[in-house]
Amino acid sequence: MPIKLVSLNIEGKRHLNRTILPFLQKEKPDVITLHEVFEQDRHRIERTLGMKGIFVPLGRLSYTKQNHQNKTKLWGLLTLSKLPIRQSGYEYYYGNPSLMPDFYPGLDPNIICRAILWIQVTHQKNIITFVNTHFIWSYNGEVSDLQKNTLISLFRCLNRFSNCILSGDFNSPRGKEIFSALSGKYKDNIPHNVTTTIDNAIHRSVDTIQYVVDGIFSSPIYSVTDVAILNGISDHIAMVCMVNKNTIFGQIRTRLCIYKDKLFYMTLRFWNWLNA
Repeated sequence: MPIKLVSLNIEGKRHLNRTILPFLQKEKPDVITLHEVFEQDRHRIERTLGMKGIFVPLGRLSYTKQNHQNKTKLWGLLTLSKLPIRQSGYEYYYGNPSLMPDFYPGLDPNIICRAILWIQVTHQKNIITFVNTHFIWSYNGEVSDLQKNTLISLFRCLNRFSNCILSGDFNSPRGKEIFSALSGKYKDNIPHNVTTTIDNAIHRSVDTIQYVVDGIFSSPIYSVTDVAILNGISDHIAMVCMVNKNTIFGQIRTRLCIYKDKLFYMTLRFWNWLNA
């Protein structure tokens, strides 16, 4: 039997009781990677879902500018598992975690630290590594020099894993340099007919956002199937899929897909260089 994975940006407390916890209880995933989680909600999420969680803080945050003084709470990544966690860990690739900066609306979102949070689980004698991250932000979907430099640091962290399932909110649209670089290293498993991973009915922006910024990437050794993109849960869509060990032929097919995307990425970089 494959492992069921759910990945979701939950936007703090805003949707936790009304939609997120009921959704996760209904889906019954084996592994969950969540972003924008308040640490104080961690144990309630664990108890409600009957899962073991690992949390890593990225900063202290308040969603309201008026009440931010002494109101900011630790906020970051949470990965949960029903399967026994063989190993786990985290590594920061951006910011200064010893300062644990405060953030509230009106400040630069990139004062917040960024990290990978990883767990290894054993499934049918196979060790599977799940990596969770929330990448830095740029304005209006443009790729910034800061994102390009930070991507190098992210890849340094990811190089510790020979194979992994990488999921998260990457804050950069598919088709542009950051997302293309990721899909030149791992398989992009979000269906090509998906045009946005923002739930515009819930998102706080007044504009309609048509960007695929959330993703589930995988090394060729893994098979990611039955990918579902579900609305009505948070300001970002929920990503649901099944993860299993890939067949030899599946690994070859996946490598060909990655090489194709890598060629596209190299062509994109060359085109950007010509037009710089």
